[in-house]
Amino acid sequence: MTLDLVGIVENGGTRGRNVPAAAGREIRLPKGELLTIHLDVVYATGAPVELATKTVTLTVRRTPGGEKLVQAVAAGLGRGICTITVPATSTQAKDTGTYLYDVWIDFGQGQIERIVPLRPFVLLPSMLASA
Repeated sequence: MTLDLVGIVENGGTRGRNVPAAAGREIRLPKGELLTIHLDVVYATGAPVELATKTVTLTVRRTPGGEKLVQAVAAGLGRGICTITVPATSTQAKDTGTYLYDVWIDFGQGQIERIVPLRPFVLLPSMLASA
């Protein structure tokens, strides 16, 4: 499954015309399926964030602040665009149900910001035929 999402660095700037009011959306994924997220990362003004020296991480938890059940670090970092891949094996053994995900950016030197707030991550039954 491939999704396009937007992550927003809320830097106090005036909201750009093409910047969504809220970042992220619900993700519904059959367990054991590969998830690829194409993430556009912008400042509130709409300007792209230079990601070459940053780390962007997606986490999935059962509850806010709970144990990280899935963690995936972005690759292909460029000017405002990165790809996060959650391998099929990351969800294969998890129970179906509703989890929460968020996405963080690490600017370095201790500056870490959430760019996609907690959103539902629904793990559905596997679409693969049982043996």
